[in-house]
Amino acid sequence: MNSRAAYDRLAPWYDADMGASMPFDDIEWYARLCRMYPGPALELGCGTGRVLLALATRGVDITGLDQSCPMLQILERNRQRVAPMVARPFLICGDAAALPLRSTFAVVLAPYAVVTYLTDMEPLTQLFESCRRVLRAGGVLALDTFIPRATHAWRNFRIDYSRPCQGGRLQRAKRIEPMPNGCNRITRRYQVVDEQGYLTDSFETTEIIRPWSIEALIRYSRESGFVQHAIHFDYDHRTRPAFRQFATLIMAPA
Repeated sequence: MNSRAAYDRLAPWYDADMGASMPFDDIEWYARLCRMYPGPALELGCGTGRVLLALATRGVDITGLDQSCPMLQILERNRQRVAPMVARPFLICGDAAALPLRSTFAVVLAPYAVVTYLTDMEPLTQLFESCRRVLRAGGVLALDTFIPRATHAWRNFRIDYSRPCQGGRLQRAKRIEPMPNGCNRITRRYQVVDEQGYLTDSFETTEIIRPWSIEALIRYSRESGFVQHAIHFDYDHRTRPAFRQFATLIMAPA
């Protein structure tokens, strides 16, 4: 199952799954960045709208792109439910590595390590070239990534969490398999239980990601014509002690 198929299947449960798993206030950090670079913004991998709708309620003129159409459909339902006063944002079902856009933007956001789904050089280079094409003069790309750590494989599924979800509970377990090419194959097993405790859905998703190093992203972005402005760790930290989880690179076309 590729990442698009995985997120199509996960879409009804995404808000209780990965949408509830960010441990830091990345939304306020992105909001401050958009205030620093006023103008239209583009979010790559906007999913069900966790970041996009929060920025839209803060007055950001934001466009969203995601490869999963079911995720975008739920984004619109979320807007009607939690932010009905916000104008319907412009949403595109497409590939972040080949942006189907003529518009230009002051900020391009790639939150929550969406870059890890680009598992080799060709789509990564395409992403940088597409972002350079749609950025206005003086605009910036904010590229978020996990900080790579040593990965240990385990054969059996290990439970990540069991959370309240839509009146019942959602439980997720996963296993990780490091691959010879430096990527990781991640298989997640989901079980959905209703309010009476009956299993109503059970499924697995498998996706392959590449934990790009910060140094590699800087090097390849420079080769694509970008200049680094800053690096933030875990949103708002400028230091890089061992326990940091995320790095966000701020870069602009040279």
